[in-house]
Amino acid sequence: MAKQRSFFKSLRGKISLQMLLVSLIPIVILGSVVFFRMQDSEDNANRSVDRSVDESRTTLENNTVGKTKGRMAWLLSLELETWAAERIAEVKSWAGDMDVRHAAANSSDDGQTAWAMLAEKVSLSQFFEDAYVTNASGDTVVQATGYNAQNAPDNSVWKTAMSKGLCVSEINSDTSTRKSNTLIDIAFRIDDLNTREPIGVVVGRIALNPITLSQEYGSKLPDDRLVIWSRTGQLIVDSENMERFSEQNPAWTEAEQGVLDKMPKDATVVEPNYVITDEVVAGYARAANESVSVQFTEFDGLGWMVMVEEPSETALAALDSLETLKDDLGDDLADNKNMTVIILLGIVLGVVVIVPGVAFYLSRGITRPVAHLRDTAEKVSLGDTEVEVKVESNDEIGDLAESFGRMVAAIRFLSKDGEE
Repeated sequence: MAKQRSFFKSLRGKISLQMLLVSLIPIVILGSVVFFRMQDSEDNANRSVDRSVDESRTTLENNTVGKTKGRMAWLLSLELETWAAERIAEVKSWAGDMDVRHAAANSSDDGQTAWAMLAEKVSLSQFFEDAYVTNASGDTVVQATGYNAQNAPDNSVWKTAMSKGLCVSEINSDTSTRKSNTLIDIAFRIDDLNTREPIGVVVGRIALNPITLSQEYGSKLPDDRLVIWSRTGQLIVDSENMERFSEQNPAWTEAEQGVLDKMPKDATVVEPNYVITDEVVAGYARAANESVSVQFTEFDGLGWMVMVEEPSETALAALDSLETLKDDLGDDLADNKNMTVIILLGIVLGVVVIVPGVAFYLSRGITRPVAHLRDTAEKVSLGDTEVEVKVESNDEIGDLAESFGRMVAAIRFLSKDGEE
């Protein structure tokens, strides 16, 4: 009687298992190599993309966003220097007026004509608050308004103008009125046309309201914050806090302190530059009189530092697309790797399902003849020598069946001979 075996101990099971292993081993090895190569490529690509995106972002921050803010600050500084040069040109034109010359030389009767001219200039100007003329001794001989000018010999602006020909004062607060004005005196020397000797000085006083400046220049940059300092570091304008100029010791932000640390005390040109912090992108610059078309050798410039500031979140918003690109590339690489893993798993699963079935089907050509020979041998062992071996095969199994048939025939012959 044939011995019962489990499938995996049977010949058919062994053949199926061997074919499965032979099929799976190359796939697993190849899949592992492909997977680890893709993992390594993904890591290298991510590092390369991160490095490239970070370098591109830094380059754009510096060369595009930062420099753009610096150029904006430079343009505003040029505008301020042009404005100052135009006001100096106005005062210079007053010094060339013959009535003013006569008044300064005390050659006019009462200076009424010079006064009328200056009063008209002041009244029509949106910048000048007062104007007056002194003689060579410093005495005020003509005054456009009721403003009580300083005694000229004690006035440093007057002294500088007498010695150099032109003086533009540093800004100072107007303590004579309740106005929150910043005052600038422009003094131009009056020379005798014949002797070229100084005969007096004409002074124009400009009153600038920091709040007005904040509104006027801040409106030019509606999306940005504008900060302006004087040559000495005094805050003049803060477009976001128009009353801040009146604070005695303002608390500086990180960007403001960065600009102040780089601000020279003289009036030399500060080329457009920028400061980038976690909070803001700030460009700054300082132009000078030499930077504009109307130039005066005696005047080096206002010395005002201009800073244009924008929140980093807004200024660098356009660069967020780089981060999106980096994330998209990383996702694409991960998706490709995952898809490859899925394909490999699908192949393995297909092999696990298909190969055993194919092996099971093909192994019948071996197991059926062997089972038939086994059953025949069992019958012969029980004395049945009349059995027939029916195996049709042209391979080794067929040869074995023929040999087995001859053996059965020999046993049948010997059995009959013994009986006889």
